[in-house]
Amino acid sequence: MMPIISPPGRNYTLLDKFLKPVQRFNSWLQLVSEGAQTLEGTATPEAAVDGKIGWKFVDTSAQKYYIKMSDGGNTGWVIMN
Repeated sequence: MMPIISPPGRNYTLLDKFLKPVQRFNSWLQLVSEGAQTLEGTATPEAAVDGKIGWKFVDTSAQKYYIKMSDGGNTGWVIMN
C-alpha cells in the first residue's frame, strides 16, 4: 500500500518569524521528496536495492519499471509492466 502524504492544512504555519520553514513543514517536505525517488539500474531491484514505500526503479536494460510496496530493506519491489 502506498503511503498517503497529505498537504499541510489551511491554518498550518509554514514559516517562522525569520521566514525559515518550521520543523513540521521540513518533515513534510522530506516525506514528499522521499516518495518521489526514482532509481535506475540494469537488473531487477528485488533483493538488491534498498528503498522506501513509493520509490520507483527503472531497469534500463529491459525497460521494466518497479515500485517499492513495502518499507525498508531490499525486498518488496513490484514490477509495473
